[in-house]
Amino acid sequence: MVMSEAGSAAEDAPLFGTMTSIKPLVDALACLTQPSRAHDVIVSQGTAGLRFSTATPTHQASAILPPSAFTTLRVNPADLRIRLNLSALQDCLAVLSAATPSDVQLSFSNARVRVHCTAADECSIHAELAALHAAEQSSELIEPADANDVAAFIIGADAFRDALTELDYASAQTVQLSFLPEQPSVRFVAPASCADGQARVMVELVAQSSGFQAVRCDGEQNATFRTEHVLRATRALGVAESVKLVLNEAGVLSILCRLKGSAVEDRSFVEFVMLAQQIEGDDEDDERGSDEAVYK
Repeated sequence: MVMSEAGSAAEDAPLFGTMTSIKPLVDALACLTQPSRAHDVIVSQGTAGLRFSTATPTHQASAILPPSAFTTLRVNPADLRIRLNLSALQDCLAVLSAATPSDVQLSFSNARVRVHCTAADECSIHAELAALHAAEQSSELIEPADANDVAAFIIGADAFRDALTELDYASAQTVQLSFLPEQPSVRFVAPASCADGQARVMVELVAQSSGFQAVRCDGEQNATFRTEHVLRATRALGVAESVKLVLNEAGVLSILCRLKGSAVEDRSFVEFVMLAQQIEGDDEDDERGSDEAVYK
């Protein structure tokens, strides 16, 4: 990372944006970090806005900034994807955010990222970060779960965090999520560690839960996921106000956290997408190990 007190972002870069505050981006990216793990992040434009994604073959986490979070946002070509080191990007933004900038310019290309800020004392700060190799268009990003969805519930962030805390106590490798249409509810079931191996932890969020709303549920839906993937959403729940759970017919689960903010239309999102290991109704021959997903 190279820094100087002068400079400006290149407006002719493939991706160029301006913001009045860098804090929404810093807060959203913080939700993607996993301790002791190094990640690359793919920057792209989606229908919901600018997306910063880290991915494995079975799990994906994305920070999403809506277009309204920017005073200017231009992406050309529309399918542009740029790969960066997440920790280096966060370090770069952390240094700049410490100056409480009131005007921020961001430019991204496949060669470098430039960030130019004007602080409250009119001091200009410029930072550059080298990009990694270009992300291929057919990269490993998982398709969103809202395609052919069979269940979608909205839950208050605090209620969802309490449910995940109970699952964490179980120390189970997998958790079954059940979406139930009668008295709409979401049930989490995980085997708990005990001498006879028969105990389990079950948490059910029903319509009376804070912020609960059943958007859609096509009959009872059951799918099993790795607990560590589900629990990764915990990092976002401390700064989130609500969570939308969406399950599609292929067993892709989306945990979409809407972060707190001053204006609803400007609020950022953090999305955790994961593939099911088992879907109710699949043949036994289709059940896979812990690192593979089951597709219908």
